[in-house]
Amino acid sequence: MLVQCGECGREVSDRAVACPACGNPAAREGRSGMPFVWKLALVVGVLFAFGFLLGIAGNNALNSPKRRDELAIEKCRETERDALLDLGARRFARAACDRMVDEFRSRYGAEPR
Repeated sequence: MLVQCGECGREVSDRAVACPACGNPAAREGRSGMPFVWKLALVVGVLFAFGFLLGIAGNNALNSPKRRDELAIEKCRETERDALLDLGARRFARAACDRMVDEFRSRYGAEPR
């Protein structure tokens, strides 16, 4: 396609680097596409969103009902081992913990961690 030279007015190919008649550099359109800053911002945004979603997924795994039950059994066992409690209270805690473990096995079909 031919365009008009801005300096001498002659027709010049739109692919020419300069006008062959006067040597005037051809006006080039700016780069198409996004500027580097916007590309960088997009990449950072995508990485941030990906990290956020991974954090939510990991947090949900820690807050699952199975994990909460395991933590409750763990706390119960700590109470059972508490040397400051009298023997009757520790026996009561042991019975409660054993019942919790039995319920865990029946609900999840596995031993608590």
